[in-house]
Formats: sequence, structure tokens, C-alpha cells
Amino acid sequence: MNFAKTILAATAISAGSAASALPVQFAGNGHWYEVVETQETHFGAFLGAMSLGGYLVTITDAAEQAFIESTFGNAARYWTGGNDMAVEGDFEWIDGPEAGNPFTYTNWRNGAPQSNYAGQDHVFLEDGTGEWVDVNGNNGNHVYAYLVEYTSYIPPVPVPAGLPLAAGALGLLAFAKRRKNKKA
Repeated sequence: MNFAKTILAATAISAGSAASALPVQFAGNGHWYEVVETQETHFGAFLGAMSLGGYLVTITDAAEQAFIESTFGNAARYWTGGNDMAVEGDFEWIDGPEAGNPFTYTNWRNGAPQSNYAGQDHVFLEDGTGEWVDVNGNNGNHVYAYLVEYTSYIPPVPVPAGLPLAAGALGLLAFAKRRKNKKA
């Protein structure tokens, strides 16, 4: 019986583990946003956002830009879904509801975009300012965190951290009881 008490105590302790942060909603458009801190190339960030069920952020107005800066800060560089891969100098969004649409709002850093350099196709938010900069995002020299946007978001149902441990403990107790009954 001492073994069972130990398992149940460990289960109770582990059930209080903290969950990871959830996306934050912007009331201005109803979309949800989150930062992924993993450092990726632009293509890696694109695939990462897609695997989460979202897309790289598409910033369509000053209010959305201000929300992103006030919510996530600008202490790091973040990939966006902006690029000019189809036609040099014609920036558009690569994914989400704005996919294929040209920019209607911009926040370029002074001197950007650098459309006179071939391969400067991918847009990120500059650390310290939140201004937009274009670089070659897939050559491996530029790896940044990224912002994921969702048009809708259904929070996942969390599995308490102690649930697998509790299930294992119950299985062990059932096994021990059955073994005890066979001996009797």
C-alpha cells in the first residue's frame, strides 16, 4: 500500500505543471497571434506556421502593427509572410487570407526594401524598431523567430501532466491486485 500512496502523491504533484502560452487575440480583426522562438530560415518558419495550423503574420494596417509590437515587443527579429519572390519589388503576402495580395500597409526601415539586390525576397520585423526589412531568407545566413497568425483559434484541450502517470499507477494497482488474487 505504501507504493500506491507514493504513486498517487507523485501524480498530484505533477498535475500542477504549467501549460505553455496560448495565442493572443487582436480585437481589431479577430485574428490570433503567437511567437515561435525557434530560429528558422524563412521557409522553415513558413512550414512551422503551417504545421501549427496558422500562417506567417500578415500586417495589413498600423493598428495591427501596434498590437504586435505592444504584445510581443520588438526585442527579437521575427519573420513575416511578406515577400517579392514572384516579381522583384512587388511585395505580397504568401499565405493566409491575404495570400497573393500586395501590401496595402508598410512599415519599411529607412533604405528598405532593397529591391535592387536579387534574392532580398523575405520580410522580417527588425529588432528594436519593428520596422520591416527584406533579406535573403533561405540561404541560412538569416534565421529568426517568427510570428504565427490564425484567422480562428480553438484552444487545445490540455492533458494534465499527471494523467499519464495516474493511468500507469492505476494499471500497476490493477496488475498487483490480480496477482494477489491468483496467489490466494
